[in-house]
Amino acid sequence: MRPTETDESKEGIKSVITLANIGEPVLIHGPSNKFVIMTEDNYNELMRVKHNAEYLDMLNESKLQARTGKIRITSLEEMKAFER
Repeated sequence: MRPTETDESKEGIKSVITLANIGEPVLIHGPSNKFVIMTEDNYNELMRVKHNAEYLDMLNESKLQARTGKIRITSLEEMKAFER
């Protein structure tokens, strides 16, 4: 990731976009915040990885619940009875 200052990025937005477009995220330091410029594909990949990690956490929690007996096994007949 290439860091830059907001003043620099105002003058060189074309180079910032070019870097982002070739897959190099650009970190822009503003007066009170930091911003990252990246391609939509890079952003979507980042979100996919984040969601996969959240899903794995959920699966691990379910496995822990199963190992510690915090699950309930229900037959199909019992499930049908819940519907009524």
